[in-house]
Parts: sequence; structure tokens; C-alpha cells
Amino acid sequence: MTESNNLLFAEIELRIPLKSLLVLVSSILFLAILPKSSLATNTIKPQLVWQRSAEAPDKIVKETTIGSKLTEALGLPLDSSQKVFDDGVFTPQINKNHVQSQVHWVSWSQYSAGSGSCGPIKELRHFQAKFNLATKANIQNIQLKSPYYPNNSFPINDNAYIYINGSFVKRLGTSYGASNLGFNGTAPYANETDGWFGNGNLGQAAAQYLIVGENKLDIVAGETCKWGGMGKLELVLEQTAPQPFLDLPWDYQGKGLSFSDAALAINSYFDHEYPLLSSGLSEPDGSNKSIIIYKGPPRTTDAYSSHDGYDYGKPASANINDPLLAAAGGVATYSNSCDPCGNMVLIDHGNGYQTRYMHLLDNGLITRNEGEEVTVTKGQQIGKVGFTGHVIPPGDLGAHIHFMVVQDKNGDGNFDDNIPDGITDPFGWQSEDPDPWPNFNFSYGGQNRSGNSSYYLWTKAIPNLSTTLTANGAFFELERYKLNFPQGATDKNLDVQINSAPTAKTNNFLRSIGSTITVSAKDAAGNIIHSFQNFFTVTVNFSGFDLTSYKQDTISIYSSEDGINWNKEITIINLNEKTASAQINHLSHFALMADRLDTTAPTTEAVLSGNQGQQEWYGSDVQLSLNAQDNTGGLGVEYTLYKVNDEGWQQYNSSVNFSAEGNYKIQFYSADKDENIEDINTVEFNIDKTSPTASITASPAILWPPNGKMIDVLIYGHAEDNNGPFTIEVDDEYNLIEPTIDNFGQTIQLQVSRRGEDLDGRKYRIKAVDLAGNEAAAFAEITVLHDQRK
Repeated sequence: MTESNNLLFAEIELRIPLKSLLVLVSSILFLAILPKSSLATNTIKPQLVWQRSAEAPDKIVKETTIGSKLTEALGLPLDSSQKVFDDGVFTPQINKNHVQSQVHWVSWSQYSAGSGSCGPIKELRHFQAKFNLATKANIQNIQLKSPYYPNNSFPINDNAYIYINGSFVKRLGTSYGASNLGFNGTAPYANETDGWFGNGNLGQAAAQYLIVGENKLDIVAGETCKWGGMGKLELVLEQTAPQPFLDLPWDYQGKGLSFSDAALAINSYFDHEYPLLSSGLSEPDGSNKSIIIYKGPPRTTDAYSSHDGYDYGKPASANINDPLLAAAGGVATYSNSCDPCGNMVLIDHGNGYQTRYMHLLDNGLITRNEGEEVTVTKGQQIGKVGFTGHVIPPGDLGAHIHFMVVQDKNGDGNFDDNIPDGITDPFGWQSEDPDPWPNFNFSYGGQNRSGNSSYYLWTKAIPNLSTTLTANGAFFELERYKLNFPQGATDKNLDVQINSAPTAKTNNFLRSIGSTITVSAKDAAGNIIHSFQNFFTVTVNFSGFDLTSYKQDTISIYSSEDGINWNKEITIINLNEKTASAQINHLSHFALMADRLDTTAPTTEAVLSGNQGQQEWYGSDVQLSLNAQDNTGGLGVEYTLYKVNDEGWQQYNSSVNFSAEGNYKIQFYSADKDENIEDINTVEFNIDKTSPTASITASPAILWPPNGKMIDVLIYGHAEDNNGPFTIEVDDEYNLIEPTIDNFGQTIQLQVSRRGEDLDGRKYRIKAVDLAGNEAAAFAEITVLHDQRK
């Protein structure tokens, strides 16, 4: 049920029978576990490109002792015109009508067979598959198996000898322990093997022969009887999850946050579809406005497409100037070669993983010497949360941490050559659907690459709860969230899954207070249960949160079916206990939300002080003051940033002086204490302290008689100014006649008149003046004489 109003009160008195209370207490279950996907083994299935030797009596190797001529068979040349696993070369009629469409195999006839079905001569053929491998890290087992049959089934009749990159791995088949399942010509798939199956598990030892790059898988297939074959094969590499080793890189506990509330207060997510930001590669058309997060499909419009890490800022209590901590121990280095990244610290953790921390402030860095290696421990300060690099508002792009994890997929100790294909998500992949990132193939740096598998790398778990709800009711608690199901809420046992989920916001005005939860239930038959016949209670505790940025009279529990559209539930707020409760009869995504108190960005005014000439030109030092002010009722200005020309962003603390001549473009903006960020403002000015040089002559230079008439005067000469344009001006002593001069060689008209008391005559001065008001030392003077006496 939904309602637009909250019910506020100070205290609730609950009366519960003692027996029921004991049942509730005994039913409390809490289980903080790593995501299921982080504990499972990941599988990689490289694309195999097959070739085989020619199929002809003179293109095979014959032997009389099984396996005696394998080396010779490996030397059989491959024939690119031969089909492999595509309805075979020879298809016995007994099997042809019993194989399903789209199921591929290869079969052959024994040329040496006599009148009987088996003869003393065995025949060998050569098959080869090439495949590329981006990483061999954590590969613990290899399987070569049929994609159609279960388990490790390797359909073969009669024998197969398997090599990886020239090293012998395994032999299997009718002579080496294969089993005949007795299909008698009616096998559902790949019936050419007549029901013979070997064990295609090649084991962990085979992984040692793999290399990063192009690999070769060779199979010598042996035939002892009249005909034989081999079913289509796929290569399955089992990759075990690495040991979790990371913590969040700021002191969230000191800010009163739990790990899950801090970790899930995400500004910008890792895009599991195309995390290509650091490479400069473009996403396919139609995918550049949406992402897939670690929870799996569907796509969302959360920030932001192509992002290759996680951004944390004020919602996670990672504020500007806060200490930035090493997420795990290792060897730290510094880099400032990535312009968008700003100050960046990189830590090699010695386990094949590296973490990167971007946009750090100039002060507080563990080192500023590129190439210097500094050993750090987990939780040690390595810098401060900042804004260097391309941190541009508006939105969540103010001061923040960009946290990124890279795996050394090729094991060469160089993480840079695994950008972007080694980038990984520390939250792992928490969905039953395939992760699109490791399945994305692309070309970069002249190499064919594929994305990377992601594993849960945090040492602390995101709490989840998996338990059973019976007809007797139950009480479940997951950190701040409590669910109380009364007796009779359901008439059958249900498997209930409660998962912590990231913070949510519906628009610029409404956002969640801390992390959220998703709740789902299934019956014994696997049917999803959406609603209940009786209402249950959802209670959320918000005692650990600073509510100064929220309108407290709008706090309410919300529910959502899709995580996008949210419905407000009738909510009771207990301000003494700091709890919110709602009666609900459906399962969905739940969040405690409230309207933001301040949604208006501050405004900043730039004030320039100096000797100003024409607009934007100064002939002296210039002092810049940035005056920021938040809106009435706002939370106050948090910081002001500015940048000069192409330099990086700097925090404004006091007025800034500029003395060098040149052009200045100042960009600036302010952010308030609820991360409302002003649009970028710009002010430009020029400093020119150098006077132009000039040589100016006027003809005539003496005007007589003073009869008040206008007379032509020729102005000629030249002038130069190194810092910009200049003008030729007429300065009339009486401020009456000051004609415009466009260029030298121009004739102007001046009035031949003077005042009677002006004994030294009327002076006209012709001068060169630049835009900053600097005058050339040389000038021309024209005089209207008082009389003709010298």
C-alpha cells in the first residue's frame, strides 16, 4: 500500500505475548556472506579454430602397435580445405538418421581394414585447434569435452592423444579406459563414436603448458577398426577465485558508517559491458548511455557508461581533503602522466593485482617522485581525496575518489599493458547471467584481446540473508533492516533471500538514507512469491546517519519493482529510536528515503582588481577574488575550485595575484555541503605592462593664425606593441577636438584656435596607446601659437 503522508510520533508501545516474543528472538538469523559468485569457479571457453590433416589413403600414418607413431602423426601437414566437426568426412549410414541437427562431428573410414571389421593395422590422423589466451592466472583445471553431453564426456572411437603447445597431456579412448554407453546407433548426439566416451578432464597439471597469447591444441586420433570418429569438442578452463584482500580506501568507520553502507554509496559504477574509459576506445552505437552493474542485467542509466572503476564522494563520507588510505599493503608508486587522472597513486599488491587511486590533492601524497617505490601497509595514508585531473562538474564529478583495480593477466609484471583488458570489478559479478565483460573480444594496441573476469575482492562481506519463512512467521534482521512476518503470512515454507543493494535516488530531490535491500522468496517448486495474504512489518534504523541534509518530515520507506520507479509506503517514524516502520504485503526493493534539504548550487562571483585599461586589459598586477555564496537556507559552501588556463584545478582559499604579462582564462565553480555543484564560470583578462614603441610626426606642427578654421594635418610614423594591438590617439588640451586616427599616413582636421589667456598656446598631442592604457614615450605635438613671438 502507498500513502503520501508520514505519521510522526515520539514513541510506540508494543505489547507482545512472552511466548511469541521468545519465538521471535529464537528466529533471528543473520548471515553475512561473500556473494555466491565470488566463491564459485569461473570458466573460460576460448574460441577454437580447427584444422586437420587430409583424408586420403596416402595422407595418414599407419602403425601396427598402438601409439607407436605419434610423433610421425603430429608431423602430418594440416589441410585448410578439410572440414572439421562439420558432418564429417565419412558418415556411416547406421548413424546418419539418429543425430540431431546442428550437432557436429568428424568421422572417417579405415582404409586398411580387410574383410573383417578390425585389422592389424591402425591408422592415425592429426587435428589441431588454435586459441588465444589473455591470461593464465588462477587456472586450476582444464577440460576438453563435448558441448552436448554432460560432465567431462569426450566422444572418441577409437583413441585420442592430446598435446598442448607440443607437450603430451593425456591419452584416452577404447584402448585407454573409455566407456561404451551402449547406444547401439541411437545416441542423441555425435553418434559417430558408437557410444564410446573418454574422460576429457585433463587435470591441473595441463595448465602448466598454457601460454599467454596463441596456443596450440593437437590431437592424434587413432583408428583400429573399420570406422571411427570424434565428437565436437570445446575447451573449458576452470579459473579459481583469488583470495579477497581489499578494504575501502578511506576511514568510513571513523565516519560512523558500516562497510556495506559506505561501499554501496556509489557515485559512479563499473560498467560491466564496456569499461573502456582508460583506453579511449568507443562503445558500440546504442550502448553509450547505459551500463550493466555487478548485479547483472538489465541495463541501467546509472553513472556512467564506459566507466572502469568506482567513484566515491560525499555520499560515502569521502570528502575533499580526507586522508586516502591504501586498500591493501604493497608497493606504491606515483604517476602524473595521465592528464585526466591527475595525481595518481598505484599500489602493486604482489598477488597479480594493482589498485589505482586518482584525482588526489597535491599535498599529502606518499611520494611525488615518479619511479620511486614506497612500501605501504593496509590503511596507511597515501594521499588526500581531491579533484586533480579532469574532474568537471556538474553532477557527481566534483572532488571524489576514482578507485580502480587492474590484474596482470599476462604475468609480466607490467600492469599498463593490461589496460583495458585487465581491468576488473572488486565487487565481482553477482548474477546468474553471463558477465558481458570477459566475453567481449576486441583489438587494442595491435593485439586481439578479451575482457577480464571479476571476483569479489573485498575482505569484508556485503551482508546477505538466506533463510526459511514458515506458516508460523519469522523475524529477520539484516544490519539496519528488520522484517517481521506474522503467523499466517504464508501457508507454506518459503526460501527468503535478502540482499544488500546500493544507495538509490529517484531524481535530484529524493534519495536514500544509506544502502537499500532487495527481498525475494520462492516456494519449494521454485515459483517466485510476490505478495502475501497478511501484512508484514519492515523497520529501518537510521540512528547512525547525519540527517542535516534531509528534510526530516519527508523520511519514508519506499518500495520499487524495478529499482527505478519508487512508491512511497505509509511510514511511522520514531524520532526517539531513529526508526521507520511500514506495513507491507509485497516483496521488492526497499529503501529509506527523504527529500534533500538543499538542491540549489551556490553561486560564485569573480572580482578583478588592478589598473584597468580597455575591457579585460590591465596595465598592472591583477588580484582575483572569488566570492562564493550558498542559497538562503542552504547548507553552506564546501569548497571553491579554479583553474588557470590549461593548468589543473586548485582549491581557492584566498585571493590570487597575477603579475606576469599574458592572457589569462580562469574557470571556477563552487560546491556546497550537500554536493550541489555550480556550473563552470569563466572570466578572462590580459596583463600588459609594457608601453608600445613609436616614432610619430605631424605636419604641420605649428598652426597659425588662430582664426578658428579647421586645417588638415598629416600624421605619419610607426609604432609597435609586443603584447597586442594599439591605437593612435589625439589628446586635445581643451578636450574638444579629438578625431579618430585609424593608421599612419592619415590626414585629420584640427581647429586653429586658442584661448586668450593660454599664453603657451593650445597643444594637440598625437600618441600611441595600447589596450592596457600604456602610452609610448615618443609622441608628436601640434601647437596653436598664442602669437608669433618666439
